[in-house]
Amino acid sequence: MYAFYYPRQLFAAECIKSGMLPLWNPHLASGVPFLANLQSSVFYPLSIIYCLLPFELGFKYFIVLHYFLAGLWMFLLMRHWKYEASACMVSAIGFMFGGYMISILDNVSFLTAAVWLPLAVLCYDLFLKEKRRIHLVLAGLAVGLQILGGDASCYVLSTFLFIFAYHLYCVRTVRNPGFG
Repeated sequence: MYAFYYPRQLFAAECIKSGMLPLWNPHLASGVPFLANLQSSVFYPLSIIYCLLPFELGFKYFIVLHYFLAGLWMFLLMRHWKYEASACMVSAIGFMFGGYMISILDNVSFLTAAVWLPLAVLCYDLFLKEKRRIHLVLAGLAVGLQILGGDASCYVLSTFLFIFAYHLYCVRTVRNPGFG
């Protein structure tokens, strides 16, 4: 984290604070495109935290906020699926501090993408059950946040595959009468 993401996000924050859009990073390999790299996360909305606060403090809050959001979205997903509050809390804590989420602490792009998976699934499930397009739009926004967070592969490998498999499961088990 401190050799790759920290300097990159510090560069982005300093550019934005000085009123510049960081198109080019002159500090790496005699200069490289910065904004064109998805992992720059310049347009990721939550990046504003370390742009507004002193960077060291803001970056720590940025990381902690993502773990909090991971638990929140998982808790809401489990409540939506009608589990008891205690089971929802265990699920949220298990997702927040489970092996995968802890192992990606040093890979900020994966972290910022992974936390949105339960929200995307929740919104898509609401769409399947209620047939309201706003839920599909919200699922798309969650996926968009995964991509803007810096990692499109997380979307493809987790969210897309999971939602596709979940859709097939719902159609096959007739959880949604009149769908499919």
